[in-house]
Amino acid sequence: MTPNECNNLDKLFEAWRDHDLPKGWVIPCENKERFYPDGFVKQNEFGGKKILFILIEPHVECKKKMKPPQTCEECQHDWFANCILGGKIEEMSFKLGRPYFDKTLKMKQTIDGIDNGENDFASLREVAFMNVNKTGGGGNSSKRRILEDYVNHYRPFIQREIELINPEIIVCCGLVLKGLLKNILDSYVENNDDRKIRVVYMLHPARIGVDKYKRIFQKLWESDCDTAGYFLLKTADKT
Repeated sequence: MTPNECNNLDKLFEAWRDHDLPKGWVIPCENKERFYPDGFVKQNEFGGKKILFILIEPHVECKKKMKPPQTCEECQHDWFANCILGGKIEEMSFKLGRPYFDKTLKMKQTIDGIDNGENDFASLREVAFMNVNKTGGGGNSSKRRILEDYVNHYRPFIQREIELINPEIIVCCGLVLKGLLKNILDSYVENNDDRKIRVVYMLHPARIGVDKYKRIFQKLWESDCDTAGYFLLKTADKT
């Protein structure tokens, strides 16, 4: 089944999973069948501003031995969505994942025009998220050429996932994504010229602290600019 023939994310991910990996791509996991699905946190609650957050890849280093995918919890775990739906975020360590949710929430609240300081993580049920690379991290993202090969190899799948999610606001979390996805996202915007689609390129969530991250995103969102790099320089003297 081709990506364009897939009419929902489950079918798309099945076809994506079965597609051959690009030459030279190494999965940092002993389970060669590992594939991390993503998409809607809660599809029937996706609405309002219809926000899609795009990241590079899930950073996971699976230590398990070879197992069928269905028995390897780490290799099937839709981590972002499950943490939100399971109400696990408040219990998370600030060194192990919590900042990703804090920063995503601050961006959503800025887009929604909310600034009450509350950590309403349940509101993240209304968003969608996707990792460009579905096989996990472990250093692949630092190898720009290999990641470019991956995007080129899976371009129809990446493009189709965005179409199926059908967002109105796309936040790319990582400036490297502008070089990797700009053509795909520009095409999406052009194909939806009857709607007001906005695409912005923000810093990777692991790069700076929550308060500074929030300030930079607020400046980016309130401007006509699409890239956060300029505002990073403007806030360099602040903590």
